[in-house]
Amino acid sequence: MVGGSSSQGWSSGPVATSIRSAEEAGGNRVAVMLAPLPVGEPDPGQRLECISHATTERKRHALYQPSGRFAQRWMVRAMFHQRLVNLLTSNLRGPTAPLALAGARILELFQVGVVQGNVPIAVGTLSYAGQLNIDIVGDVNVVPSLSAFAEGLADALAELGIENRTPRGLSPPEA
Repeated sequence: MVGGSSSQGWSSGPVATSIRSAEEAGGNRVAVMLAPLPVGEPDPGQRLECISHATTERKRHALYQPSGRFAQRWMVRAMFHQRLVNLLTSNLRGPTAPLALAGARILELFQVGVVQGNVPIAVGTLSYAGQLNIDIVGDVNVVPSLSAFAEGLADALAELGIENRTPRGLSPPEA
């Protein structure tokens, strides 16, 4: 389960989303939105269409945005006690052209999420120079089957026609 579930085959997961207006340039103005996930829908294209439609509708309404030190500290403390979600997701639009550092071309960029409180999995997605790079950060003491989660994500992407399933990274430590 990713978030709250229902008997209709739906679940939900929190997604960080930008609340900047079209006139605002840059900045880090984000809010949290619960995105519906049609886990009972067998067709991958229909699943994606349902998520896209529902998130577009939800972005038209005020989103929760913790601001100020008190609210942010409260949110961090509350994460240890909440029971609504067990996964955080975030996606960022990155540069469309390749970047370089000290004259060397940067081949890949990844957004690394943070696991905190009792939310043991973070999934980050970042576009970069024609790539879509996804990373999974997890607490293997809480979710020892992170590799199964990663394989399931790769399978879901393959269902959508995204064939490059090359997993990279460190294996979980041996228990």
